[in-house]
Amino acid sequence: MSAGPFRRTRRLCGALLAATAVVAASAPALAQDTSDLQQLLAEPVITTASKSAETASVAPAMSTTITATDLRRYGIHTLAEALDFLSLGAWTSSNGTTTDVGARGVILPQDRGSHVLLLVDGHAVNEPIFGTALVDRGSGIPLEMIDHIEVILGPGSVLYGSNAMLGVINVITKRAKEWQGGHAVGEWEIGKGARAAAGVGLVLGEDAEVTFMAEYYRQYGPSLNVLTEQNGFDEVALHPFQFHAGGPRDGVWGGTTTNTPRADIPSGVLHLTWRNFDVEMGGKIDKQSLPYDINDVSGEAYFDDPYAFQTNRHLWVDAKHHATLSEVVLLTSRVYADTYDYERTADTSAGAECLIYGSANCRADATGVGQWMGLEEQVSFDWLRDTSLVTLVGAEGRLRRVNTKTDTLDYDAFVAGATRNIRSSYDVIGYRDETLGAYAQQTWRPTPWLGLNAGARLDVDPRFSPQVSPRAAATVNPWKGGTFKAIYAQAFRAPSIGESYSYGPDQLAAQNLRPEVERSVEGSLEQQIVGPNKLVFGVFRSWWDDLIELHLLSLQEIAQAEANGSLSLLNNSIVTQYRNLTTIEASGFDGGVEGATTDGSLRYALNVSAATTTFDDGRGPTHPVPVAPTIFGNARVSYDLPGALPTVALAGRVLGQRPTDRAFDGNFSPPPFVGPELGLRGTISGDIPILKGLSYRATIDYTSASFAPYVVGPVQSAVFAGPQTGPAVVVGNPYVLAPLDTFRATVGLQWDFGSGQ
Repeated sequence: MSAGPFRRTRRLCGALLAATAVVAASAPALAQDTSDLQQLLAEPVITTASKSAETASVAPAMSTTITATDLRRYGIHTLAEALDFLSLGAWTSSNGTTTDVGARGVILPQDRGSHVLLLVDGHAVNEPIFGTALVDRGSGIPLEMIDHIEVILGPGSVLYGSNAMLGVINVITKRAKEWQGGHAVGEWEIGKGARAAAGVGLVLGEDAEVTFMAEYYRQYGPSLNVLTEQNGFDEVALHPFQFHAGGPRDGVWGGTTTNTPRADIPSGVLHLTWRNFDVEMGGKIDKQSLPYDINDVSGEAYFDDPYAFQTNRHLWVDAKHHATLSEVVLLTSRVYADTYDYERTADTSAGAECLIYGSANCRADATGVGQWMGLEEQVSFDWLRDTSLVTLVGAEGRLRRVNTKTDTLDYDAFVAGATRNIRSSYDVIGYRDETLGAYAQQTWRPTPWLGLNAGARLDVDPRFSPQVSPRAAATVNPWKGGTFKAIYAQAFRAPSIGESYSYGPDQLAAQNLRPEVERSVEGSLEQQIVGPNKLVFGVFRSWWDDLIELHLLSLQEIAQAEANGSLSLLNNSIVTQYRNLTTIEASGFDGGVEGATTDGSLRYALNVSAATTTFDDGRGPTHPVPVAPTIFGNARVSYDLPGALPTVALAGRVLGQRPTDRAFDGNFSPPPFVGPELGLRGTISGDIPILKGLSYRATIDYTSASFAPYVVGPVQSAVFAGPQTGPAVVVGNPYVLAPLDTFRATVGLQWDFGSGQ
């Protein structure tokens, strides 16, 4: 990291530490002016960190609670936007087709959220083929049905197992008692998309209730202006590459999209409660066009192909039963089942892919199905019947089945409505297994000012050795409103089934992949100031080992693979393989202040995170983590104007300079970076008096950046680059970055009617 960002980080750190010291010194005086009731009402209660209800100040993690009120007043449309504008320490980054999640200085490009565990009312929705957790429009969770979102930073495998490395995001949906009646929503992203949703909350006597909401989102724009690049000559077909369906064979990739981006996403969530039973179901179909291929190292994919798309379908059900066996013992039984499938197409006219099989143009059609079901039993012992000494033990067993394959079809036959497979299927996976996880946690609050939390989880997977994930935490309340926390935790991510077994004509199957492992230590201070106002500051350090990457084999490694018979190439010198390659070290701080006036009409928050990171893949000098900013922050303020006047809100986020995903392995000189990015959002919302329950919301979004930190197109490395034709690209840096949509305006109406009004 350069000296400039380091000095800025030290100044920010020093300023927050100084503010913390001032608040701490004045805490006794402030406490005299703050009632116990105000403090209690201002303290959010979370359930994710320990699988039991506890205030955020004593939970063994740094956390953010994002309420339904926050989502509406700040114009939030997706989980990604909620993280970017409203959370502490977490952010997202999109390349135009997928969205990655980062936290505390670490983001893994193209991981599609697989290093975060995403829960919906405690049900994990990360699928097993790739580990994906979608946080963009494809998440399939209607935002109007969300009661609040709990964002837990840091390792969370102690209770949840795989994927919870950067943190755990738990989306808590509304119950009917707080959401009675009917609900209808209509939104229009001017010139770009539209959404319609309808839901209901029904209370059926004292023992039963139903909540349900379904939505449909369609995106139909905007057109994207992508810089062009010349990729040269197809040595098999003996003519320049063709990148546009039906276009010239001129080797030029890029331009203005006409067929993309497009999306159709229906989804819904249903929740039933009857006495001690809870049943929840969710489903979605996420179909999106692909304006371009990301990280296509083969350099052969089409641009703006009308037939290129990716589809994700997910259906899940989760049933829980809570049984109070005595004043001490609570038993929770849970059974769940998921089915997920995907389809992804990529078209090409490259001779090495098509011509040698007798077709001028062809398409790779990749499909996969993942199905899993599980049973979890959890017993809680409240030994003193006052929650001061609680033992939690549980076990979870899961059955999984994954099937995938990729077919190569004749493109021209497909366009004509026929199907002709021109080569044998590859990436054929038929896999089944059983996994087991067992965990225990002990919480003890021996005095009102001291809390202890310790636990561990053992995960058994037939693909690798048993994995243990411990956590130990202590919270101290030295004065009224002040809380110190010290935490050690460990997490892991199991290799996805795709990483473990995928193979193809230009990809070797992985050999004995190990789980990725993270260890983390952190300390924090949270100070309640007056009423709902609080300040939080924390420092952390984490170590990541055995991260899995898609390794690009050297010519010597390719020759060795050919010699031992594991690879048969036809005029192709680009081969990849998943390997445990990378270690990361990260250290930094998270700090923020938030609050509101006594009447709640004015609300505000400011969050700042900074981190220094070291990324080491063993292939050269260490460097910062690609796509990760050194400094990230967000801020927001809203005001409820008096009477029937609207609520006005402004939110923003800032990302520091970031290296692109190919900054350190693309052989570009100098390495490509994107500059700082400022995102701003203004929202106005309020009631329409002509109809009871009718309200409106209008939002304007702007970002100062024109490009995301992802290299797109066929030129992924300077070694294979040709001359540039894009005027905005610096000469000698032949790469194209993913373009960003810099402006968006959205208007919408919501009608809440019936018994809830």
